[in-house]
Amino acid sequence: MKKLIYSWNEKKLRTFKSKIMDNVLARLDGKINYFYTKNQQKVLEELTYHLDRNKLPTDDIIQILIIIEEAKFKNAQNAVKKYLNHKDEWVRKLSLRALTMGFRLKKYTKIAIQFLLTDPEIDCRCEGALALGVLYFNTKNKRIIKLLLSEFYKRKYKSSKNEYIRGSIYDAILDIYGLGRVAREYFEKYNEQELYLKELIKNPSAVKKKYFENLKKLRKKQKFTKNEN
Repeated sequence: MKKLIYSWNEKKLRTFKSKIMDNVLARLDGKINYFYTKNQQKVLEELTYHLDRNKLPTDDIIQILIIIEEAKFKNAQNAVKKYLNHKDEWVRKLSLRALTMGFRLKKYTKIAIQFLLTDPEIDCRCEGALALGVLYFNTKNKRIIKLLLSEFYKRKYKSSKNEYIRGSIYDAILDIYGLGRVAREYFEKYNEQELYLKELIKNPSAVKKKYFENLKKLRKKQKFTKNEN
């Protein structure tokens, strides 16, 4: 069996685990025309073709969606969107992730909202919230913030389900205000989320300034601790 050679830069290759690639190739043996190539475009087109045309096992669909999302291969959009209503929650989740976090296509905003509000699985609801955060990063979009806040406050009762979804909504709101999910280093405690959101909405500039000051101190402390060790 020939092995596909991808042309991603070294950093991306390290980020994207080679084992995933190998598993995909092994499972799709006989379905994909393997070839030696340094052309990433051809590889992705081949994978997209089979994603679009063949009835593949769920595991293969998942792995191909991961590859396509990592490569930000927008030409696969039509093939990917067919899987938004798939029976498997991971396929649905990764399809939405590719279209929003990977391709950054705002036209899937309504789909992301639908995931957040109506999907039966917690992971998919969380993905819907996070997708909105990515699509509207640092825009301070009032309509999306209002929607997210409404869902956030509906989930005051601290159950494990509410905690996961509420946490993702919280991350999304931080994204929309341009803080990014790294803000968890500062806005961490579950029972303090509501307080920080109120502060953020009331005076975003002051909160962001305070956050970056604290984050700088935290990283300086971490660097000092690391050097000591």
